[in-house]
Amino acid sequence: MTAVRTALVIGGGIAGPVAAMALRRAGIEPTVYEAYAGTADGVGGMLTVAPNGLDALRIIGADEVVRGIGQLDPKPRARAKSIAIWRERLARERDLPRAWIISDAAIFAVAQANPGSRAALGALDAMPANFNDAFAASLLQTLHEQSTAPVTDLNPSQDARPTAEQKALLARLAKVVDARAAELQVSAELLAPRGELKALAMGARDSHALVGWRREEIGNRLLESLV
Repeated sequence: MTAVRTALVIGGGIAGPVAAMALRRAGIEPTVYEAYAGTADGVGGMLTVAPNGLDALRIIGADEVVRGIGQLDPKPRARAKSIAIWRERLARERDLPRAWIISDAAIFAVAQANPGSRAALGALDAMPANFNDAFAASLLQTLHEQSTAPVTDLNPSQDARPTAEQKALLARLAKVVDARAAELQVSAELLAPRGELKALAMGARDSHALVGWRREEIGNRLLESLV
């Protein structure tokens, strides 16, 4: 029986590229076909990856980058996604392992720092001292292009973990809600569920507590606490 050497993958959503990466690890060269020419940036709302999905990503070594991107604020998160796409494209063009181009830790460091020059990029601890100059120029160009693009993903991941500062803010918001709920003699969850407070503390501004009757009863107080 002839060994399978190539495969066609239909669809460039989440499953398609993940299947292609798994096939490549198995020594099979995949080609992904997608009906749409452009990306889906700005389309849809929120995406949650279930535990079994993270298990699948872990098999191909992509789970940590997905978890990590969810922890970032909107602008660095957009940069991290652009860098990850840049790395994947370069890895395919050069037939190189992704980690040989730039590590996951370096992606997050660059996304946070947003360096504007070769010197600033090289000064980051996560960047290797011998980072390829051509790669560096291409990466800086990717960052520049991302800086001019609108940020469409403004909400934190549901699985994102708040920082220490965000946890402190979440505690303050919860006290505001508890106090107001006691005044009105209603449940605090009715005014603003804990999940919405977490989202507010992490930067989201589309909470139900900020619209309708809740805006008057608790929303304005929460916004004052966010200043």
